Amino acid sequence: YLKDYPQSERNFLAAINNSPESINAYSQLATVYEYGYNNKTQEAENILLFGIKSNPKNAALKILLAQYYERQDKKALALKYFEEALSLDLTNQSLKRDVDRLRSNEP
Repeated sequence: YLKDYPQSERNFLAAINNSPESINAYSQLATVYEYGYNNKTQEAENILLFGIKSNPKNAALKILLAQYYERQDKKALALKYFEEALSLDLTNQSLKRDVDRLRSNEP
């Protein structure tokens, strides 16, 4: 993404508006919000939730949101979204390990 965060934001929002199923646009915009803007970290959560609402059967967005919650030390929410992602992708061993790790409260 561009180092011009406001322009990056506009571009990704336009991409989402034009193609709501574009998982990459949600992911990239969440990254801009979390790491690019000092005062827009909360927007990362909001855009991922919006992406999930628009794409409820997409495990990738739920994984991204779970990882975001884990970085924010919101373990219960992280577990919830890892579990939801796992329910959509039962063969994903990495997700199973994430769920087991959070259920056992390991670091």
